[in-house]
Amino acid sequence: MHTAVLTALAIGALAANALLARWALGEELLDPASFASVRAVSAAGVLALLVERTQPEAQTAARVPRDFVAAAALAVFLLLVSYAYVEIDAGLGTLLMVAGAHIWRTGENRSRTTGLHRLTEPRFVGFILVFPAIAYLLVPEDGTSWNVPELAMVAAGVAAAVYSRRVCHTDAMLAATSRNMTLAVIPVLAIHVVVASTTLVTLPGVLIAVCAGALATAGGFALWYAALPRLDAIRTAVARVAVPLLVIPCGIVLLGEQVDLRVIVVSLVLLAGAVIAARQ
Repeated sequence: MHTAVLTALAIGALAANALLARWALGEELLDPASFASVRAVSAAGVLALLVERTQPEAQTAARVPRDFVAAAALAVFLLLVSYAYVEIDAGLGTLLMVAGAHIWRTGENRSRTTGLHRLTEPRFVGFILVFPAIAYLLVPEDGTSWNVPELAMVAAGVAAAVYSRRVCHTDAMLAATSRNMTLAVIPVLAIHVVVASTTLVTLPGVLIAVCAGALATAGGFALWYAALPRLDAIRTAVARVAVPLLVIPCGIVLLGEQVDLRVIVVSLVLLAGAVIAARQ
């Protein structure tokens, strides 16, 4: 399949994740722990089937080393996103998540450089451009305390970046993600058991969570990993930032969300910063 088509489908799947999560959680069709559990289990099942049917025998999930750090990062991501989307819109949440991932990646790469030249490196320039924009988006306009769900989405972005960093160094990204998702199910279900007294389950909510896990999450991983080796750094950065740029208008049309000027401005700044940071 053509790289542009694969990338577009991957972006669409990642955007669908946010829209489905906000739909189920914002409409109170499912509680956050149940949504994370159903999403994780369904994603793990479909990923296992995909790996079994598409990967060479040497790259099956059973042959991939366990990575408990990656699995923990994945579990943290699934839980934080589920709890955050109870209160914040899909567009804003995705924007904050991508921003958190961008800041982590930039800071991580900057920490590996030495000397005064690092101040003029594109990655550092991209960091300087994006960080105040995100701070501007997070700081409450009315002087009240910071919004915990918004901070949770930034943390979810950091967890996603940590996970991506560990998995993208493996030779079998899809198989590794299948195994990590299976491991991540354990802490996600454990959290579900702990908060079982606050469980809220409806059939529409479960179906939405299954779609988010089986189609958007598992399918998104498969499509992204198929496209990633064919993308250079700039196209990869643009693809990542394209997700909130797609979610924002879809959230307005499909979920009736309202987006203020700050979100639009930060989206454009984040796109510019990501492109600059990706330049070597």
